[in-house]
Amino acid sequence: TPAATVAATAAPTPGRTTPVTGLCDLEQELTTTFQDGTGSYGILFDIVAKRDLTVTGIDMFIDWNSGDNAEVLAYARKGSWFGFQNDPNEWPFLITNTTIHRPINFHNRTSNGPNIPYEKKKTSAIIPDSEFIPLSVLEGETWSIYVCTNVADLRYTLGTSIGNLFTENDDIQILEGAGAADWPPFGGASAGIVGAKEYTFYAPRVFNGNVRYEYKAECPSAAPSGAGGVTS
Repeated sequence: TPAATVAATAAPTPGRTTPVTGLCDLEQELTTTFQDGTGSYGILFDIVAKRDLTVTGIDMFIDWNSGDNAEVLAYARKGSWFGFQNDPNEWPFLITNTTIHRPINFHNRTSNGPNIPYEKKKTSAIIPDSEFIPLSVLEGETWSIYVCTNVADLRYTLGTSIGNLFTENDDIQILEGAGAADWPPFGGASAGIVGAKEYTFYAPRVFNGNVRYEYKAECPSAAPSGAGGVTS
Protein backbone atom coordinates (compact mmCIF):
# COMPACT_ATOMS: atom_id res chain seq x y z
CA THR A 1 0.00 0.00 0.00
CA PRO A 2 1.26 3.54 -0.70
CA ALA A 3 0.96 4.57 2.93
CA ALA A 4 3.33 1.90 4.15
CA THR A 5 6.26 3.32 2.20
CA VAL A 6 6.31 6.73 3.84
CA ALA A 7 7.15 5.63 7.37
CA ALA A 8 10.35 4.35 8.88
CA THR A 9 10.37 0.67 9.77
CA ALA A 10 12.67 0.97 12.77
CA ALA A 11 11.20 1.49 16.23
CA PRO A 12 12.24 4.47 18.35
CA THR A 13 14.30 3.50 21.38
CA PRO A 14 14.39 6.45 23.74
CA GLY A 15 14.23 4.19 26.81
CA ARG A 16 16.89 2.13 28.51
CA THR A 17 18.07 -0.77 26.37
CA THR A 18 20.82 -2.32 28.48
CA PRO A 19 19.99 -5.04 31.05
CA VAL A 20 20.02 -3.96 34.69
CA THR A 21 20.97 -6.46 37.37
CA GLY A 22 18.04 -7.39 39.59
CA LEU A 23 15.38 -6.04 37.24
CA CYS A 24 12.98 -8.07 35.13
CA ASP A 25 10.57 -7.25 32.30
CA LEU A 26 7.01 -7.34 33.65
CA GLU A 27 4.27 -7.76 31.03
CA GLN A 28 0.95 -5.97 31.46
CA GLU A 29 -1.97 -4.72 29.39
CA LEU A 30 -4.51 -1.94 29.74
CA THR A 31 -8.00 -2.40 28.30
CA THR A 32 -10.10 0.57 27.27
CA THR A 33 -13.51 -0.92 26.56
CA PHE A 34 -15.23 -3.33 24.18
CA GLN A 35 -18.51 -1.46 24.39
CA ASP A 36 -18.71 -1.06 20.59
CA GLY A 37 -21.28 1.40 19.27
CA THR A 38 -19.83 2.47 15.93
CA GLY A 39 -16.82 1.96 13.72
CA SER A 40 -15.03 2.48 10.43
CA TYR A 41 -11.53 2.01 8.95
CA GLY A 42 -9.28 3.29 11.72
CA ILE A 43 -8.71 4.91 15.09
CA LEU A 44 -6.24 7.49 16.38
CA PHE A 45 -5.50 7.92 20.10
CA ASP A 46 -2.83 9.14 22.50
CA ILE A 47 -1.07 7.26 25.26
CA VAL A 48 0.80 8.86 28.16
CA ALA A 49 3.49 6.90 30.02
CA LYS A 50 3.55 7.16 33.81
CA ARG A 51 6.83 5.23 33.93
CA ASP A 52 9.43 4.12 31.37
CA LEU A 53 7.84 1.31 29.38
CA THR A 54 7.77 -0.45 26.03
CA VAL A 55 4.53 -0.93 24.09
CA THR A 56 4.70 -4.50 22.81
CA GLY A 57 1.35 -5.01 21.10
CA ILE A 58 -2.19 -3.90 20.35
CA ASP A 59 -5.40 -5.92 20.36
CA MET A 60 -8.28 -4.38 18.44
CA PHE A 61 -11.97 -5.17 18.08
CA ILE A 62 -13.05 -6.09 14.54
CA ASP A 63 -16.54 -7.48 13.97
CA TRP A 64 -15.61 -9.19 10.65
CA ASN A 65 -18.76 -8.05 8.92
CA SER A 66 -17.04 -7.54 5.54
CA GLY A 67 -14.88 -10.63 5.14
CA ASP A 68 -12.31 -12.97 6.61
CA ASN A 69 -9.08 -10.97 6.15
CA ALA A 70 -7.96 -7.47 7.08
CA GLU A 71 -4.83 -5.55 6.22
CA VAL A 72 -3.60 -3.63 9.26
CA LEU A 73 -1.25 -0.67 9.40
CA ALA A 74 -0.26 1.01 12.66
CA TYR A 75 1.80 4.17 12.89
CA ALA A 76 3.26 6.01 15.88
CA ARG A 77 4.54 9.52 16.53
CA LYS A 78 5.86 11.34 19.56
CA GLY A 79 3.25 13.85 20.67
CA SER A 80 -0.48 13.97 20.09
CA TRP A 81 -2.11 12.94 16.83
CA PHE A 82 -4.37 16.00 16.77
CA GLY A 83 -3.61 18.23 13.79
CA PHE A 84 -1.33 15.66 12.15
CA GLN A 85 -3.82 13.01 11.01
CA ASN A 86 -3.36 13.84 7.32
CA ASP A 87 0.42 14.25 7.17
CA PRO A 88 2.45 11.05 6.52
CA ASN A 89 5.70 12.85 7.31
CA GLU A 90 4.53 13.36 10.89
CA TRP A 91 4.21 9.58 11.46
CA PRO A 92 7.79 8.32 11.12
CA PHE A 93 7.31 4.95 12.81
CA LEU A 94 5.47 2.12 11.10
CA ILE A 95 5.01 -0.36 13.96
CA THR A 96 2.67 -2.82 12.21
CA ASN A 97 2.17 -3.80 8.59
CA THR A 98 0.41 -7.15 8.47
CA THR A 99 -2.71 -9.08 7.56
CA ILE A 100 -4.88 -10.68 10.24
CA HIS A 101 -7.67 -13.19 9.83
CA ARG A 102 -11.13 -13.83 11.19
CA PRO A 103 -10.86 -16.22 14.17
CA ILE A 104 -12.33 -19.68 13.72
CA ASN A 105 -15.98 -19.87 14.87
CA PHE A 106 -16.18 -16.11 15.35
CA HIS A 107 -19.63 -14.73 16.12
CA ASN A 108 -21.75 -14.03 13.03
CA ARG A 109 -24.01 -11.03 13.60
CA THR A 110 -26.42 -12.16 10.87
CA SER A 111 -27.02 -15.68 12.14
CA ASN A 112 -26.02 -15.37 15.83
CA GLY A 113 -27.57 -12.00 16.64
CA PRO A 114 -26.18 -8.45 16.92
CA ASN A 115 -24.50 -8.80 20.33
CA ILE A 116 -21.00 -10.26 20.17
CA PRO A 117 -19.88 -11.92 23.44
CA TYR A 118 -17.17 -10.07 25.35
CA GLU A 119 -14.56 -12.82 25.04
CA LYS A 120 -15.13 -12.97 21.27
CA LYS A 121 -14.61 -9.21 21.02
CA LYS A 122 -11.43 -9.33 23.09
CA THR A 123 -9.79 -11.94 20.85
CA SER A 124 -11.23 -10.77 17.52
CA ALA A 125 -8.14 -8.94 16.22
CA ILE A 126 -4.87 -9.65 18.01
CA ILE A 127 -1.74 -8.45 16.25
CA PRO A 128 0.92 -11.16 16.70
CA ASP A 129 4.01 -10.11 18.66
CA SER A 130 6.13 -11.07 15.67
CA GLU A 131 4.29 -8.46 13.56
CA PHE A 132 4.63 -5.57 16.03
CA ILE A 133 7.76 -3.42 16.41
CA PRO A 134 8.13 -2.52 20.11
CA LEU A 135 7.78 1.15 20.95
CA SER A 136 9.85 2.52 23.84
CA VAL A 137 8.24 5.41 25.73
CA LEU A 138 9.77 7.41 28.58
CA GLU A 139 7.92 8.49 31.71
CA GLY A 140 5.88 11.62 31.04
CA GLU A 141 5.95 11.30 27.25
CA THR A 142 2.85 11.39 25.07
CA TRP A 143 2.81 9.21 21.97
CA SER A 144 0.01 8.79 19.46
CA ILE A 145 -0.99 5.63 17.62
CA TYR A 146 -2.90 5.45 14.34
CA VAL A 147 -4.33 1.99 13.62
CA CYS A 148 -6.11 1.48 10.31
CA THR A 149 -7.50 -1.43 8.32
CA ASN A 150 -8.70 -1.91 4.75
CA VAL A 151 -12.17 -2.96 5.94
CA ALA A 152 -14.68 -0.72 7.70
CA ASP A 153 -15.10 -3.26 10.50
CA LEU A 154 -12.86 -1.70 13.15
CA ARG A 155 -15.06 -0.92 16.14
CA TYR A 156 -14.85 1.97 18.58
CA THR A 157 -17.11 3.89 20.95
CA LEU A 158 -18.43 7.43 21.11
CA GLY A 159 -16.36 9.61 23.43
CA THR A 160 -16.88 12.85 25.33
CA SER A 161 -13.92 15.07 24.33
CA ILE A 162 -10.73 14.71 22.26
CA GLY A 163 -7.80 14.17 24.60
CA ASN A 164 -10.00 13.30 27.54
CA LEU A 165 -8.55 10.65 29.84
CA PHE A 166 -10.54 7.49 29.24
CA THR A 167 -8.66 4.93 31.32
CA GLU A 168 -5.39 4.54 33.22
CA ASN A 169 -3.48 2.38 35.65
CA ASP A 170 -0.21 2.91 37.54
CA ASP A 171 1.79 2.69 34.31
CA ILE A 172 -0.05 4.25 31.38
CA GLN A 173 -2.98 6.43 30.32
CA ILE A 174 -5.12 6.06 27.19
CA LEU A 175 -6.92 9.15 25.91
CA GLU A 176 -9.96 9.63 23.71
CA GLY A 177 -9.21 10.18 20.05
CA ALA A 178 -10.87 10.00 16.64
CA GLY A 179 -12.18 7.45 14.17
CA ALA A 180 -10.84 7.41 10.62
CA ALA A 181 -13.44 7.01 7.88
CA ASP A 182 -11.12 6.31 4.93
CA TRP A 183 -8.51 3.90 3.61
CA PRO A 184 -5.60 4.01 2.90
CA PRO A 185 -4.29 6.48 5.50
CA PHE A 186 -2.81 9.77 4.34
CA GLY A 187 -4.59 9.56 1.00
CA GLY A 188 -6.88 12.57 1.16
CA ALA A 189 -6.73 16.04 -0.32
CA SER A 190 -5.17 17.42 2.88
CA ALA A 191 -2.17 15.17 2.27
CA GLY A 192 -1.54 17.01 -0.98
CA ILE A 193 -2.86 14.33 -3.33
CA VAL A 194 -4.28 16.03 -6.43
CA GLY A 195 -7.88 15.11 -7.15
CA ALA A 196 -8.34 13.20 -3.89
CA LYS A 197 -11.35 13.73 -1.68
CA GLU A 198 -11.05 15.27 1.76
CA TYR A 199 -10.62 12.55 4.37
CA THR A 200 -13.14 12.37 7.20
CA PHE A 201 -12.40 11.86 10.91
CA TYR A 202 -15.07 11.29 13.55
CA ALA A 203 -14.38 12.69 17.00
CA PRO A 204 -14.35 12.10 19.83
CA ARG A 205 -14.03 8.32 19.64
CA VAL A 206 -12.66 5.71 22.07
CA PHE A 207 -10.34 2.94 20.94
CA ASN A 208 -11.79 -0.49 21.72
CA GLY A 209 -9.03 -2.87 22.66
CA ASN A 210 -5.89 -3.55 24.68
CA VAL A 211 -2.51 -1.88 24.75
CA ARG A 212 0.10 -4.44 25.77
CA TYR A 213 3.36 -3.28 27.30
CA GLU A 214 6.26 -4.23 29.57
CA TYR A 215 8.44 -2.36 32.01
CA LYS A 216 11.43 -2.94 34.29
CA ALA A 217 10.77 -3.83 37.91
CA GLU A 218 12.38 -5.80 40.67
CA CYS A 219 12.45 -9.48 39.89
CA PRO A 220 10.16 -11.63 42.04
CA SER A 221 12.17 -13.03 44.93
CA ALA A 222 12.74 -16.77 44.99
CA ALA A 223 11.17 -18.78 47.78
CA PRO A 224 13.67 -19.41 50.56
CA SER A 225 15.21 -22.87 50.72
CA GLY A 226 13.45 -25.17 53.14
CA ALA A 227 10.20 -23.29 52.68
CA GLY A 228 8.30 -26.46 53.47
CA GLY A 229 8.55 -25.66 57.19
CA VAL A 230 10.77 -26.50 60.15
CA THR A 231 9.96 -29.18 62.68
CA SER A 232 11.34 -29.44 66.17
